[in-house]
Amino acid sequence: MLCHPHMTEGSTPVSSAEVIWAYLAHEHRYKRAHATIAERFELGVVAYSSHLDGVADEMVAAVQTEVLARRCHQAVLQTVKLFRPLRWQLREASAGDLGSVWSVLPDGFPAEGEYHPGKQGPVSALLDGWLAYLSLENDQARQDAETHVKVLSELATQGLSHRLILRDEDADRTVVGDGRHRLFAAYRHAAAHSGFRMLVYWGSP
Repeated sequence: MLCHPHMTEGSTPVSSAEVIWAYLAHEHRYKRAHATIAERFELGVVAYSSHLDGVADEMVAAVQTEVLARRCHQAVLQTVKLFRPLRWQLREASAGDLGSVWSVLPDGFPAEGEYHPGKQGPVSALLDGWLAYLSLENDQARQDAETHVKVLSELATQGLSHRLILRDEDADRTVVGDGRHRLFAAYRHAAAHSGFRMLVYWGSP
């Protein structure tokens, strides 16, 4: 089998259930989401348990039930459905890897300085715009700035509680599957610390 260009020899295959769990567990911890399914899939524990490897379809179905009950946003269901068929690896990412991931700046606010709403591009080219956005005088930007500082603090001490999720959109572009705030903070930290590498989930079709 041919190896995807983003998959390295040291990569470790992981189940889609593990990646879906990481996504839901992060939302549960920081957004108090998915309370009705948290116990069923152990979203509150520190680390993923391999006995959940076979329940990816159950997780997707449970999220769909939550959406129908209006306890969960449709975007969450779209995300877990997108993650389910991908081939996932746990691999180390360098500053160069993180900087090449494609993302987009928040939209809905007037342009200011380096901040251009909705601008797309690799994270390395967007970082100045992201930092300019965080300095805007509005509630959302202030909240995002607090999150950015918190994630930088995590990276400087114990590391991220839940790994970044990246996926190859096509042969030439990798996008963030979950964790735009963490991605920008991780790239900023990695760029400032020579040799820094972190484990991420990386998916491909």
